[in-house]
Amino acid sequence: MNRLRRGINIYLHNLDGITIASDKQSAVLGGGVYAAQLIKTLAKSGKVAGNITPLSATTAVTCVGIAGAGLGGGMGMYQGLYGLMADNFLEMTIVTADGSTVTANDRQNADLFWAMRGAGHNFGIVTSYVYKIYDAIPTWYAASYQYTEDKLEAVFTELNKLNDNGKQPRELTTYTVFANNPSVSDK
Repeated sequence: MNRLRRGINIYLHNLDGITIASDKQSAVLGGGVYAAQLIKTLAKSGKVAGNITPLSATTAVTCVGIAGAGLGGGMGMYQGLYGLMADNFLEMTIVTADGSTVTANDRQNADLFWAMRGAGHNFGIVTSYVYKIYDAIPTWYAASYQYTEDKLEAVFTELNKLNDNGKQPRELTTYTVFANNPSVSDK
C-alpha cells in the first residue's frame, strides 16, 4: 500500500464479519474478509468456498482479501468443480461513485452485478457480499513444479494431453505461473 501513487486506497479490514446461512449453502462476508479468516471459519463447519483453499492461486498467501481477488475473476484449485471465484458471488452490497449504496444480484441491478464479477474494481466498493459455499472435499493433492525454459515445450505437450483439450475430469485443475528464477533458469 505504501507504493500507491495518485490513487485512493480504502482499507476495509474492520468489515470482517462472516455469517454462514442456516441452509449452509452460502455465507455473508464483509468486504474486508481475508482468505485465512474464511478458510478457518468454514473449516469448523466442514465447508469450503469456491476456489478459496490454503493452496489456491488466489490464496497462496492467506492474507489476500477475498472480495478483491474475486472481483478480478479469481482462479484456484476448485475451479473445475465450482468455477472461478467470481462465479460464486450471489449478491453484493456496493457503494458507488456517487455515494449510493446498492444491492446487486441476478434480479436487482443485474447489469452492475454482471460487471462486478470480473471488473468490479472499476464500479464501486463492495462492503459485503453473499458467497456460495460447499461441502469440504476430504482428500485432494496439490503440487508445484519448476522447469528450466528448455523443458517448457515438452511440459506443455504433456499438460495438453493431461487436459485432453478441456475434457479433463472436473476434479483436475492445472494452471501455470511463469516466473524467472535465476537459481533454476541460469543453470
